[in-house]
Amino acid sequence: MARTYVHFAAFHPALFTFIFAAKQDAQASEVRKASSAAMAVLTETISQGQRNGQIITA
Repeated sequence: MARTYVHFAAFHPALFTFIFAAKQDAQASEVRKASSAAMAVLTETISQGQRNGQIITA
């Protein structure tokens, strides 16, 4: 997932910038909702990997 995130940012910098700029727009509630949902998937995936011992924290 991390590689995909970095790949997206590297190969689509304008869209990546737009996504984060839109999150700051008071009228972009749908963008914020989608962003939060996507972050929740990433956070849960990492948490699950930690619980399963697949991701080891220092």
